[in-house]
Amino acid sequence: MSPSPNSIMEMHTDPLMFGDLLAYTPAAGFVRRWRADRVNENTKVEQLRSKIRPILAAIRREHPDLFHPAWV
Repeated sequence: MSPSPNSIMEMHTDPLMFGDLLAYTPAAGFVRRWRADRVNENTKVEQLRSKIRPILAAIRREHPDLFHPAWV
């Protein structure tokens, strides 16, 4: 039996909920920095993906033989 979409979402948000709790403690500065770092890292990853995606699409389009096993 596969987990429901809500339980999957809960699995991914647990660290954020913990961060929400910490945001109301003296550790709030660390929490803000941690969240900003996560956002910046995710932004960098998405920017790289958007730059690489058209390059890989062109390679797949022009060289489909590179994606087949050599022993076939």
